[in-house]
Amino acid sequence: MEFRLAWARLVSIALIFVSSAAQQAHVFNEELTVRRLTPHHTLSEFRFNLTVPTEDPNHGVGFPNLLLELVSSNQVQKIFFVLTESLWRHEKYGPPPQPASPTGAVVSVTFEGNASTLEKRWISLIHSMNGAFGTSITHIFPDTVKAGFEFSAAAPRESLCVENYTPWLKMLPCQSNGLVNLIKPLYNLSSVYRSLGFTYEKRCEKEKCWHEARLFAFTVYENADERVSAVVEAIEDYVTASADRRCRVATASKVRVLLDSKLGSKGQDGAVEFNGKKVQDGVTVEVADPNIDISRNELFGVETTFGHKDKFAGRYIGVVKNRKSQSLRLTYTQVLPWWFSIYYHTATVSCGRLSGLELSKEKTIDVIKRFVPSIDRKRPAELVLQFTIDGGSECQVNFEFEKKPLRLGEYPPDANHGLYVPAAKIVIQAKTKTTVYSNILLAPLLVPDFSMPFNVICFVATAISFAFSTIHPSTTGSLLPVNGKLPEKKLWRTVLRLSLLVLLVGAGYMEYHSITLNALRREIVKFFERVA
Repeated sequence: MEFRLAWARLVSIALIFVSSAAQQAHVFNEELTVRRLTPHHTLSEFRFNLTVPTEDPNHGVGFPNLLLELVSSNQVQKIFFVLTESLWRHEKYGPPPQPASPTGAVVSVTFEGNASTLEKRWISLIHSMNGAFGTSITHIFPDTVKAGFEFSAAAPRESLCVENYTPWLKMLPCQSNGLVNLIKPLYNLSSVYRSLGFTYEKRCEKEKCWHEARLFAFTVYENADERVSAVVEAIEDYVTASADRRCRVATASKVRVLLDSKLGSKGQDGAVEFNGKKVQDGVTVEVADPNIDISRNELFGVETTFGHKDKFAGRYIGVVKNRKSQSLRLTYTQVLPWWFSIYYHTATVSCGRLSGLELSKEKTIDVIKRFVPSIDRKRPAELVLQFTIDGGSECQVNFEFEKKPLRLGEYPPDANHGLYVPAAKIVIQAKTKTTVYSNILLAPLLVPDFSMPFNVICFVATAISFAFSTIHPSTTGSLLPVNGKLPEKKLWRTVLRLSLLVLLVGAGYMEYHSITLNALRREIVKFFERVA
């Protein structure tokens, strides 16, 4: 009897150890940070992190089946996908939350496996993501940058709408409980900036591998008093509610409110209180002052613009400002569509002093350049510049360009609006690597007269109808006498029919071999000269 009891205890201890180990292997953390950027703007950051082993990804914390299907069917190692509406204003808001993203859609994928099928898998993955997340990014293939097993592309004109939130929310283990309750897609549409996306990575150590997914949603609101009060009330309802509002599979749930330190306090029993109400177990709350420093936000800035010579050519100007006291090492990357032809020999980087600030002795700018030329309708151009910008200085990236004409079917529906050039990517090499993006650029196109094909069709159809209505009856119609005798065949009618047949065959031959009327005239003149 004692032996059985000891054996049962050993089995229960082993089961507890295995369950705790499995629980540690499956991690789901959720975090919300609300902080003031300026006295008139507030940022909310939602972050959800999932980590599960590859052996059994749906045991414990459920990994998104959609993501598993995408990575397994296309042999994907990493994915970065984000949709962004509006522009992050660096000199006004300060550094952007990471991972940063430009306006529009950005997709970056690292594949594994057979290198001969990379192109096929990239096309398959983009089409699958396009349908799964309700986007329109299938036109990005000519603008794809390829570097070994890594493929990346941008769609600057893509927008972030309500229907994009639905598939994103369905990727979370808890869709009705937890911090996800505080995400209001319709409410976010009134924001001045919003970004939604996720990253995926398959990470391996020795013989064990994990699926890691990080979902994030960033939103910037204007500070209307009623709006800030609504945000505080929503957080208060969540952190003070019962455990039924929590996500049961979440290993950690954290809320950081950097609005006013008076919102947080401790009660008489030592319990944490938010806005005068007790915070329930299962959620960590951190409250502090916003610590807004507008001068700190303006320490770094970046922008790009066009200087046009005429309808065909112009100059690209990218401006990077560093108001800090120390120098910064930058990597400036600009991807240009195939129809945007760059003159590489004109690419220069010039630096000078910022007005109102003192700059130490000027130094020669050492620029490391890397340029990948474009291939028409197949690959964009990529210009990479590495240089150091001194403190209190401004650097300008300049180069000349020329716009190539497009085919009729390559113009967008609203061709007079123009096409967009992706934003420049700037990576700041410091203790922590920071990525920022410039604004996207709108380039007017060389627009043809789209009504000309319609006019030509109308004129040609009218001419053919007049000719057909007169020639056809005279060549095919016949009058039968009353007495039943058929009319005699006339030679002129046969000759006319043969002539028309010869003209039709000749016109078809000229069209097939692209022979112009001028070339035909020259051949006829040469023929008569030889005869004479």
